[in-house]
Amino acid sequence: MSKEVFLDVECYPNYFLICFKSNTKNRFYEITDTSVLNYAEISTIMNNYLTIGFNSKNYDLPMITYALTGVNRKQLKEFSDQIITSKKPSWEICNNYNIQIPYKWNHIDIIEPTPGVRTSLKMYGARMHTNVLQDLPLEPDSIIENKDHDIIREYCFNDITITMELYNEIQDRIELREKIGKIYNLELRSKSDAQVAETIIKKLLSIKSYNNVIDLEKTYRYKAPEFIKFNYLELIELLHSLQKTDFKCNEKGMLIKNEALKKQIKINNTTFTLGIGGLHSNEKHQATLINEDEFLIDIDVVSYYPSIILNNNYYPEKLGGNFINLYKLFYNERIKAKENNDKIKSDTYKIILNGSFGKFGSQFSSLYSPNLLLHTTLTGQLSLLMLIENLSAFEIISTNTDSITIKGKKALMDVLDKILKRWEKTTNFKLEKTYYKAVYHESVNSYIGILEDNSIKCKGLYAFEGLDKNPVSTICIEAVIEYLQHKVEIEDTIFNNQDNIKKFLLIRKVEGGAIYKDQYLGRIVRWYYSTEGDKITYKTSGNKVADSDGAKPLMKLKGEKILDIDFKKYIDKSYKMLKNLGIKCITN
Repeated sequence: MSKEVFLDVECYPNYFLICFKSNTKNRFYEITDTSVLNYAEISTIMNNYLTIGFNSKNYDLPMITYALTGVNRKQLKEFSDQIITSKKPSWEICNNYNIQIPYKWNHIDIIEPTPGVRTSLKMYGARMHTNVLQDLPLEPDSIIENKDHDIIREYCFNDITITMELYNEIQDRIELREKIGKIYNLELRSKSDAQVAETIIKKLLSIKSYNNVIDLEKTYRYKAPEFIKFNYLELIELLHSLQKTDFKCNEKGMLIKNEALKKQIKINNTTFTLGIGGLHSNEKHQATLINEDEFLIDIDVVSYYPSIILNNNYYPEKLGGNFINLYKLFYNERIKAKENNDKIKSDTYKIILNGSFGKFGSQFSSLYSPNLLLHTTLTGQLSLLMLIENLSAFEIISTNTDSITIKGKKALMDVLDKILKRWEKTTNFKLEKTYYKAVYHESVNSYIGILEDNSIKCKGLYAFEGLDKNPVSTICIEAVIEYLQHKVEIEDTIFNNQDNIKKFLLIRKVEGGAIYKDQYLGRIVRWYYSTEGDKITYKTSGNKVADSDGAKPLMKLKGEKILDIDFKKYIDKSYKMLKNLGIKCITN
């Protein structure tokens, strides 16, 4: 076998399967009525190769460890059900069974390092356009017959293929974790950004894990920094209200957005919404273009949350001033690394600075601090409102967490610069500018921006495909961008790409599974719009899956040209996107 070996486990009442796959070989080991595991070979693989899996530290490794103790199929199934259904962490279940995963196993679990909100392996496969999307062929409690063994093995190896593809997609993230781990002598390869940050901080500050007990009656009061001052009466009242409000946490340890934060603020004809997460405006279906005598600028606060923490000496109560000293060291070291073009160190400190913030709101973290989270986010929102109230000579196009998009007359550019510099001096924050030719908003979180050099910036629905975004008729997004960026007709883009079916695909998670013409598809369904298509329905209710009228499932990408694409459907959808972006003069 090669250096890297990928693994997966399947478990049924009367059938147990371990599959290994490398770039050169496939191997499997079964417990059936007529076969037993080859413990020696399995141990050799686990002990001598780098093994890789998906959610494997929580499931596959405990299952393999338990299997190697010589237990039978019934015991393995009971253990598997405990892991899957008990809602207890797998390490606790392992302790109850007196099982310890060998420390010498060299293993990477890629579920946490993968970017974005965690989802299923099948969904990641769909986002990567894997060849075969396949649901579990037999229910977990089924009694497996001999004829089913090949079916389950094929399914298991297909899951491993997706795992291999995902590993290749995130290999740069794994390699960075290896390099960071060598710096701090820590095993970080299987950790998310937030977990990497917490692990490093815990080691450097000699922190033991805390048992954070959530007190539903405990209250937190916000105290604004002295530089937060307003002129508008409504903003003065808002500041007063926030500072006399008692904030509480829910049973999950998350801050509750109470009445003080549900109020919308209107400044210079623009309405803003506050929240626990950040300030945002409420624009919809808005196209913003400029004349020759105008400018359109996005003002972005550099390292906003880390800067707020450092400038105001915020830290988790349990950790004290040592935390802020370490945080400041990381911040300064990142600046040096960027100046020296040291990408590894720069990326390392970025992960630590940004990742740690994600743990301030987690009750399961030793960095948990609702008070710190509250002060950081409210200070950020109020600081932006301070700037906004001084921009009455300009039009606020959009505001979101750490940025403001501003439109104005070029003759007033000096005035704007003075306002920005004064705000930087008052708050001790730094600003960066990005110049736009136009920006098209479907909403505050979904837009297309055309930069001054004619490059583009896209977010939300219009962002490019990736591991954190489901494909939704990528060809339509591409057609819209081509129209806005290069004035290419919608129809031309769509017809010129008809040989690339991947651009025409849609992906959706269907709770309980999807049905198409009496055929079960699975819980992750992939389709395109066809002239011969029909609707896809929920297996459980029979209701139509959203946006599936005229759909034709494509669970296997076979490579041949698709001849029944409903081009009109994609053209109509593209024009609807343009309308949603505020383009009113377009008709099809």
